Amino acid sequence: MANNRYDKPLFRNTGPQITLAISIAPKRFSQAEQGAFVVERFFTTDWMDIAHLKEPEAAFNRQVQLNTEIKRKESELKQLVKTGV
Repeated sequence: MANNRYDKPLFRNTGPQITLAISIAPKRFSQAEQGAFVVERFFTTDWMDIAHLKEPEAAFNRQVQLNTEIKRKESELKQLVKTGV
């Protein structure tokens, strides 16, 4: 299953259970139409239950959370530097 943004996580709320699937689609510029992209392939994981992740899924999730936190801190620091605080 692929979503419209192709490379963003998909979330689904199935009652008390929240699941996640990750879809990645390598893209390239279209040779036929300027400004357009062509999706080469789709790679999508199975649905993962957030509350009951297997160890490889949990390790991946921890890495994504760490990278997200680092990006957020970098953004905050750049904003402080920009404002001169």
